Parts: sequence; C-alpha cells; structure tokens
Amino acid sequence: MNELDLTYCEGWDPARKAAVGLLSKGAAAERDRRGEQYAVVVSAGRPWMVLEVAWGHGHWAVWLLDEQGRRTVKYDHRVLADDQIFLRHTREWRYDSAEQAEFDTGAWTRSRTFSPDGRCQEILKPKGERGGSRHTWTKADPGRLWFPMPVFGEWAFARRYHSGLSPAAAVRVTGAPDVPERVTPPWRPPAPLRPTWLDRMFRPGERFALPEMGEILMDVRPGPSLVMPHRQNDRGRSGMRRGRHRGVHRRGPPRARTRSAWPSPPSRTIPSTGAWPGSK
Repeated sequence: MNELDLTYCEGWDPARKAAVGLLSKGAAAERDRRGEQYAVVVSAGRPWMVLEVAWGHGHWAVWLLDEQGRRTVKYDHRVLADDQIFLRHTREWRYDSAEQAEFDTGAWTRSRTFSPDGRCQEILKPKGERGGSRHTWTKADPGRLWFPMPVFGEWAFARRYHSGLSPAAAVRVTGAPDVPERVTPPWRPPAPLRPTWLDRMFRPGERFALPEMGEILMDVRPGPSLVMPHRQNDRGRSGMRRGRHRGVHRRGPPRARTRSAWPSPPSRTIPSTGAWPGSK
C-alpha cells in the first residue's frame, strides 16, 4: 500500500457507506487545535479506516472497515497523560457472509477492556447476542497499551493497523469542499451520563411513580460534607481532594429519602471493549 487518500469530514455514514459533512484540511486542523470533534476517512483503493477525534473529550478512536464498508474493529483510546493516549477498549465483529448486516445480532464479537496497569477483561460471544458468552480476565503488557499522542497531519501510526502500509506512502487529501457541508455528525464522543430529575429529587414533598414500587413521596434531609474528585494523575487514577483545600468545602446535597422501602442496588462494573492492534 503506497498511497493513502484522506477525506476530512463529520463522520462515516454506515447507511451510505461514505463520508458525510466534508471538511477542508484547514477546517479540520482548526477543530483539532480547539479540541472539537471531526473525523477522517482513510482510503487505499477503498475506504479501510475511519478516525474519530475529539481532544476536548479526551477521545481518539480508530474503526477498520471490510470490503463491504462494514465496521469490523474499533480501537477506543483515551487521553490519560499530556502526551500519550491509552487503549481503553476494543471490539471486533466477524461476519459470516458478504450479505450479513453490519453489527448483526448473530455476528461473532469479542470485546476487551484494559486498565492502565494491564488488567484485561475479555468477553467473547461466538454467536453474538443470540448465544452465550465467555468472560476471561488476563494481564497484558502495559507498554503495548500506551501510544504517543498523534499529531495532526502525521500518519505513521496507521501502520499499526495495516502491516502492508509502506512507511513512504504518499498522502493526498480528497473531497475537500470550498465551504464545509452542514450535516449533523453521525457520531458523538463519549461523555458522562447526565442525571435526570435532579432538581425534583431534592424537593420536599415531590412525588414519583416508580415501576414495581408505585408512588413515592420525597423527604429531604441535610447530608454530610462532600468529597470531590480533584483530577486524574498521569495514569488515569482519580485523586481525591477534600473541598476545604480548594475553597469548595460545603455541605453536600441533601439526601433524598422516601416513605417506601427503597433498597440500594448492588454495586457492579459494566464491561466495555478493549484489545490492541494485531492481537488474536
């Protein structure tokens, strides 16, 4: 592979199997500098990679495409250090035929989730969502999970995803419009879940109708002091700092109580995806 065609855009449309919301290289570079989201479709005879970037959200992801334009692998990275990205999740799909739909519920899937110290949880589903799954926990080499933060316009990192890519491959920009196309991006960077009914939950006398519980009545009482997460260190672990160190020491939000028995849900970890390029 000696040539790469780059199309800067809002993202990849899986229905049209094409880039949408075309951008000029200059417009994409400005978004990159500001931390705003954009995407790049990389082609070599056909589209084979889609890059999704949103530095403002600490997000950098790579999708690989097959000959039918279906997404087959996702490498999901997070910015956990000033000059490095960490491979947090991967997910793979294998299709039985050229006609099988992308992300078909019966497609073979494997997901991996990594921790900065190398811990890995793998979930294998040979029959997709239509069959059982196997969960394993292993240890990976942490050195294979960290990468230098890619610089806009440099494409040496792409060789991690295609062994046949020449180090001297020529790069050209295609499909650059004079005026950016106005479309809604077909993807969103990950973001924390937003709470619902937060204002109502701490309002005395507020009523809620909950499944299997019926109507409940809120009773609000003062709670203890709040301990806030301060920041992430260079390996992504959140440090805790009490509010008085930064002038935010205050009473925590009132604890909501109800007149119905409301047992606390069991703690659990929701698995995500993860793996490293070239793993089997």
